[in-house]
Amino acid sequence: MMVPYMLPCMVKLEIEYYKTGEDTSPFKEWFDNLEINAARKVTAAISRMEKETPVMSNS
Repeated sequence: MMVPYMLPCMVKLEIEYYKTGEDTSPFKEWFDNLEINAARKVTAAISRMEKETPVMSNS
């Protein structure tokens, strides 16, 4: 019997921010109102996602 397996691989993500029909960004509005320490954590998390994110692959 063959056992399927999945291997993690790293991919780079391109983060895109949603804009409404009025060309406003709900994320930017939310982000701009964060306290500085929270904004730093969000920025660091986004940066990590943009660099390399593990995903599972059948390769």
